[in-house]
Amino acid sequence: MPLTIISGASQGLGKTLADKYHLQGHDLVLLARSADKLGEIAGSHNSTPIREGQTTLPYTIDLSNIEQCKRLGKYIESKDFKIDNIICCAGSAIPKLYQDLTLEEIDDGINTNFRTTAYLLHELLPYVIDKGHIVLTSSTVAFYPLPGYGQYSPMKCAIRALADTLEMELHPRKIHVHTFFPGNFASEGYIKENLSKPEITKLIEGPSTAISVNECADILIKEINNGEHYIHTDTVGWLLACFSLGLSPRCKWYLIPLQIIIGILGTLLSRLINIYHRSLVE
Repeated sequence: MPLTIISGASQGLGKTLADKYHLQGHDLVLLARSADKLGEIAGSHNSTPIREGQTTLPYTIDLSNIEQCKRLGKYIESKDFKIDNIICCAGSAIPKLYQDLTLEEIDDGINTNFRTTAYLLHELLPYVIDKGHIVLTSSTVAFYPLPGYGQYSPMKCAIRALADTLEMELHPRKIHVHTFFPGNFASEGYIKENLSKPEITKLIEGPSTAISVNECADILIKEINNGEHYIHTDTVGWLLACFSLGLSPRCKWYLIPLQIIIGILGTLLSRLINIYHRSLVE
């Protein structure tokens, strides 16, 4: 049966995905820093197996720590695990104007939003089966960094670049690389983010209603199964992706002509949008 490894699995999107993959009969290895939360999730899964022999293993780890990630790789090797899916969900934002951030908060953004994914994949890719799946979680702000996300959006741009690199490098192994660009979704992290979010950020974002974390997880799983490279949760995110196509993977083949048309329009309109947003900042 499939083995799926999920980082950031103690809460939010990671936990929701863990529950859904458990119900699909997957064996799971759940990664996070919170031993208590992971233990509760694993205990719940293991007490309600969907099939005989199904197992959820909790593994407490700081994925921004190189030595701990090396130990995880050795653990996977010692168990002779063959990984079908790696889903990288670890991450969080501290929305503030850049000058209001502390250096410690900037460093935390690098650790939580980039190193956790880069280190994990480096150590575990040798154990992913050919034709397996890996998911890197970026964000809509990777296409248009807004004021207030200086601690967050640069790392999500880096995740996008890493995913595009791996999509090329892993092609000989037919490993499917999916980059997830969610908009706002209602999770513990989203509630915390709104406590420090600057007013200018709220103004530019506009009055958008966050989708549920359950809906967010369903969209991701559906598009993974559809083989989509770039996965979005809303139309705005998809449009912003069209504005910055470059050499990145395209969406479903029948939508590529529409993407190109929107991309051309984007070159004309995006500067006007940017000028308008600058006027709001002033």
